[in-house]
Amino acid sequence: MALSQEEVGISATFDGTDILVYGGITLETGETRPAGPLGVIVTVDGPPAIATVRRKTSVGGIWINSDAGRYVPVPSFYSVASTAPLDRLVTPEEDRLYAIGIAARVRSVTVRRPTGEAEQFDEALQRIGLRDGRFRLRPDGVELRSGTLFQASFSLPATISNGDYVVRVFLTRDGQVIDASRRVFAVKKAPVERFVFQLAKENGTLYGVLCVVLAVAAGWLASVVVGLIRKR
Repeated sequence: MALSQEEVGISATFDGTDILVYGGITLETGETRPAGPLGVIVTVDGPPAIATVRRKTSVGGIWINSDAGRYVPVPSFYSVASTAPLDRLVTPEEDRLYAIGIAARVRSVTVRRPTGEAEQFDEALQRIGLRDGRFRLRPDGVELRSGTLFQASFSLPATISNGDYVVRVFLTRDGQVIDASRRVFAVKKAPVERFVFQLAKENGTLYGVLCVVLAVAAGWLASVVVGLIRKR
């Protein structure tokens, strides 16, 4: 397995990018094609985050939070691409074992369970993630060529988090995972953006002073330019 990028840099003008995952399937000696239908599943797992799902209840005409489920950690981004729908490639047991599908991946996290029906909160977390584009499922997102070469393209949104992203590739046959591999690529802020971010995080006072100085300098420079223009 290989990736089109080992590192993604986030600058002030970053509006998303694509990652291409590709590779070949090694055949046994003397075998020209894989025995039996072969499936390929590729997942991209973003840095861990915290998610809270709340249930609102109307009390006297006012909507209040009546229950909540807390998921720690939950992927900040999770995308699944495959050569066919997952239920045709892996059994439910294999799905849960390897935490491949979105539902299986979400259930594999540590949670503070709600007092009500936990499954409804799990489903709500998945539904919200799919709606916001943080979770993605593409049952035809992997292209298999000549039975031994595969590729899948993943679009990373402009809102992706910094950190390491884990790419996993699963080869399946008859509902079982017969091989798996993983690679990691990093998402980092560009040098200037990283410096500003670290400064604001580690020394808020100095960051504030620099912002004021830059604002004053920009205002002074603008007044000088306007004055020169008026003199002409």
